Amino acid sequence: IDSGSNRQGRNDMRMFYIFLWRMKVVILENIRSAYNVGNIVRTADALGWKVWFTGYTPCPLSHPKVKKTSL
Repeated sequence: IDSGSNRQGRNDMRMFYIFLWRMKVVILENIRSAYNVGNIVRTADALGWKVWFTGYTPCPLSHPKVKKTSL
């Protein structure tokens, strides 16, 4: 049985994803590989998207591998 609050939670998440899509935002959470972070930053920049870093994700400003890959 699906409770109303569970349905509402899914609808809230769906609306949040639509918001992020319209804002053109990529959220990186716990991406451990600096090379992957650099690649995603480079791709997002080419598309004109913003990147938000959360959790354990290497910072592109201070990590040399991210800088190298995001060139």
